[in-house]
Amino acid sequence: MEKQVYLCIKMLNVFWKNIRVMAWEGCAMKQGLNAVCYEQEMHIYFERATSLMEAEVYEITLSDGQCIQTKKTNASFYKLKENTSYEVKLFLCQDGRKALLDETVFTTTAFQPRLDVTKAPYCAVGDGKTMNTEALQKAMDEADGRVVYFPAGRYVTGALTLHSGTELYLEEDAMIVGSDAPKDYLPLVPSRSEGLHMMCYQSLINVGDIDKDGGCNAKDITIRGGSIMGGGIALMERMEEEAIEFTKDYIDSLSEEGLATFDRGIDTINGRLRGRLIEMRNTENVVISNVSLGKGPYWNLHFIYCDNVLVHGCNINTRGIHNGDGLNPDSSTNVTVFDCSFDTGDNCIAIKSGRNPEGNVVNRPTKHVRIFDIKGAGGGVAIGSELSGGCEDVRAWNLDLSMSSLGFGIKTTRKRGGLIKDIHVYDSTMPNIRLSAAYTCNNDGAGAKELTRLEDISYENCVILGQGYTIFYGEENINKFEKTDVPSILIIGFDDEQTFKNIAFSNLKLKKKEHDARHSFEVDNLSGIDFGSMTTIE
Repeated sequence: MEKQVYLCIKMLNVFWKNIRVMAWEGCAMKQGLNAVCYEQEMHIYFERATSLMEAEVYEITLSDGQCIQTKKTNASFYKLKENTSYEVKLFLCQDGRKALLDETVFTTTAFQPRLDVTKAPYCAVGDGKTMNTEALQKAMDEADGRVVYFPAGRYVTGALTLHSGTELYLEEDAMIVGSDAPKDYLPLVPSRSEGLHMMCYQSLINVGDIDKDGGCNAKDITIRGGSIMGGGIALMERMEEEAIEFTKDYIDSLSEEGLATFDRGIDTINGRLRGRLIEMRNTENVVISNVSLGKGPYWNLHFIYCDNVLVHGCNINTRGIHNGDGLNPDSSTNVTVFDCSFDTGDNCIAIKSGRNPEGNVVNRPTKHVRIFDIKGAGGGVAIGSELSGGCEDVRAWNLDLSMSSLGFGIKTTRKRGGLIKDIHVYDSTMPNIRLSAAYTCNNDGAGAKELTRLEDISYENCVILGQGYTIFYGEENINKFEKTDVPSILIIGFDDEQTFKNIAFSNLKLKKKEHDARHSFEVDNLSGIDFGSMTTIE
């Protein structure tokens, strides 16, 4: 038996050695080892080799002798030397045996000059009361390659704009705090909200100019350390109230029937103008690392038409915020998210690509997305519902969504259109699997010419709980939890045309429920489904 296991590991080693040198066109996350390096830190991440057996672990070693064993596909090393090269090796280990999967060299960065925002001529005050917008924006404008440095303190500010080549570094006890006054996020700027281009309040941190037809116009942005918190529920409510100044003419032009197509009527229209916590538009080469984020008045990390985005080691909390998504890649490519925790007032992560009819015309899909080693409470991970531009090549693994309302799902409507393909989820725990064409939110506007198509979707080696947690909104409900039964697997296609195809499940473990089988499965209007192997667990 040992010889057979060792032979399998050797074969896997050869397999990885072969694929490691293959070019993976268009994807920023390469096969084998990847790293983001700072002066004294190195954060390693890599694609999963396979579903690990019980006795298997990864081992990552550095040439200075440091070693980490883990079942996760990331590892962080600290207290390193600046501007120093380290040989890094990745092994698969089992029963005392090791198989080398990859090896490479990564180099830490040199210390960069710092611009301290509390020093002259900026003199920002971190007392939690002083408005620092002018001082902080001056620092951003004059950084000129220096790291914009925030010592410990609470720095209250309105909207800030970052320029290409900017790095923000916040000490552990430093916090950028967004004002709760909408006037501090004016004037309105071009943005994309719930899949449509429109003028919106500025976000707390803004990068790039939106251009649906062009490439990136901002690049090389790093934000790390400390906390960035928005104006929270108070700002959310005030933005919705005061947005009527900008939406009144549009609302007055709607008939009763037209207004009824909006989920929350006038509140839906006004709510779309809210700013985000951090919004990046047409920006490439983004790293957000080891930051506590939250309390944005709407979505929190919104990447529109961006490329090569990495978010890791972050805690994102938006509980109580209506539409309080944690992270939204929106018509963006090469997005990697790992080692993050979410506690959100809507989806932890929602992958988007525009909404009908505009999104069908713009036709910019989100693709090459990797999500792994995350823990989420809130609305789980979703593709949609604004997916009119399409979505492809998504891989997700080691997701703990057991405290969420839903698992990893896809949601669309009759109007959306778009092609969703090559989506694969592995080694995860979640309340349910939901692929639904029966979604009804944000269904205003003209429909696409074709229905949404789902192709090549799979879930492998996942635990499905059949229970989730309801999301509540508002200050009074921040600490409210309510567990509810949900169908373990719910797949609803369109009733007049089967556009959901090639959906496969393998080695699913479904938690036993007191109800009969009808409460566990709801499947309708699809073709080419493979339920594979399933077992029940206590």
